[in-house]
Amino acid sequence: MKYNKILLFFGVGLVVSTVLRVLQLWFTIEDQTGFFNHDFNDFGIYILIIILLFTIATAVFCLISHRRPDHPPKSNPILSVCSLLLSVSLLVELFTEKFSDLVNGWQISFLKIFGFLTAAFFVYFAYKEKYGTKYLKYLIIIPSLYVVFRIIYNFSAISALAIISDNLIFTASYCAVLLFMISFAKLYNGVESETNFRKLMATGLSAGILCVSQPLAYLIYNAFTGFSYLHTSLMANISLLVFGFFILTFVFLHFSRENACNS
Repeated sequence: MKYNKILLFFGVGLVVSTVLRVLQLWFTIEDQTGFFNHDFNDFGIYILIIILLFTIATAVFCLISHRRPDHPPKSNPILSVCSLLLSVSLLVELFTEKFSDLVNGWQISFLKIFGFLTAAFFVYFAYKEKYGTKYLKYLIIIPSLYVVFRIIYNFSAISALAIISDNLIFTASYCAVLLFMISFAKLYNGVESETNFRKLMATGLSAGILCVSQPLAYLIYNAFTGFSYLHTSLMANISLLVFGFFILTFVFLHFSRENACNS
């Protein structure tokens, strides 16, 4: 499938998913509990299914794309800014997060360790052209390990609780981020170079839909309601949003016309 058509579908999917998530928060979910209102339960479920279908369809279209880049994107100011913002958001989230008593201490410890290491990595990534890329291929696995422990922590924290839509979307978002980060690491290590570019695009754009639509909808809804819906923290949503911005910026640069050998 042509790259421009994939981007068009992705754009439509992102806008529709964000609007639907706002409508879902506004009309189908109770602020106090986070559960679907009994009268609109089916509509709430249908919206989740539509968002998921857009995400999956985007990934499928990417997997049949033929736009193969020649090399990782070169240093770019926008990508560097996104990388630094991601580092800052991760640090702020770790320092302000109220960790659940339901989660084992070792899980929280590993989450913090790899969280700080990931924040340091993205500072290095922002300045890699200046300080050299000699160790990049060895360090690039760190973000994947952080996301693994973020998923473990989130799952452990909600496993004993009733599941609400926020938990489902956050779990799906970080799973998509993990898949992207694995392809991201493969790219800089020259692994599966003949097929990885499709996985990178598929996981990147899919993660972008989830990582951007959820936080934007959260911020839009709370901006109009005086932050009445706080079943996930503000910083958790901001970190997810910045993850989405970084991933999408990287994908757009990586698959830009200047960086592609065919389209």
